[in-house]
Amino acid sequence: MGGYGSGFRGQKNLAVEDCRTLSLPDLLREKAVVSGVRLQARINQLHDRIEASLRQSLRVAASQSELDPTIEVNAMANLLMCFVTGRWHQFAKSGFKRMPTELWSMQWQAL
Repeated sequence: MGGYGSGFRGQKNLAVEDCRTLSLPDLLREKAVVSGVRLQARINQLHDRIEASLRQSLRVAASQSELDPTIEVNAMANLLMCFVTGRWHQFAKSGFKRMPTELWSMQWQAL
């Protein structure tokens, strides 16, 4: 009897052999890649929704004459989203000590 679960001498059952070659780190890495792809999709969706909300808020402000009419709403929403993303990055990089709202009152005037 030559194989693993096979009736043919010298022939191995590929499913059994494949299971023997898979290691826990390989399985975890594969899970992390799949999870990472899903997580990235969710983060992208979050960013898109926030930017859409910023655009809508800027449109409302423009319609109520609270925003300079020469400002392009889509460009401004993107600029604000870049600012927010940068602040999140600084917050995480500081070990969640440097508050995202730090210096906001002075920086808002520049934006």
